[in-house]
Amino acid sequence: MLPVLLLGGVALWALTHKKKATASAPVTPAQAQVHGELMRREYRPAVLERAAQKFGEDGHVVQAKQLAAKADQVKQQARGAAELVERARAGDQNAMGMIAVIRDQALRGVTRACISAKLIETYCITKPAAPRGPTGEPTGWPPANPEARGPFSWPPPWAPPSTPIPG
Repeated sequence: MLPVLLLGGVALWALTHKKKATASAPVTPAQAQVHGELMRREYRPAVLERAAQKFGEDGHVVQAKQLAAKADQVKQQARGAAELVERARAGDQNAMGMIAVIRDQALRGVTRACISAKLIETYCITKPAAPRGPTGEPTGWPPANPEARGPFSWPPPWAPPSTPIPG
């Protein structure tokens, strides 16, 4: 009776504790170097997703999953960078301070800060701020309708009538 119970317990344990099979092909040193560089320095999600797909096609399941997770992380980091830039543009000094800290850490070589700084820079280049006046109000200058220029009409009353309208 005791051997049957032991065999039953071993069989039950074997059924519940299966080893996870990782069908991953051996990684060459060159592939390992490419994977390491992508994980360390790449900040473009599309590149990371293409690399994950390529590693998956080559049978490197673990590396493909890591690259796909990194792509998701970078996308989330890009959304945070965009939100931070918009808050700073609206005048939030805490956001400005966080951007300054990110810059300082990136200059020291912190990898995550370097990626964040690159994402902030990319967002600022692709979505420039609207022109603002000296007190921060949107200028909207020049208006589309020349009659709506208000007190800043052109030409000024003292100018000769042949003065062209700028813009």
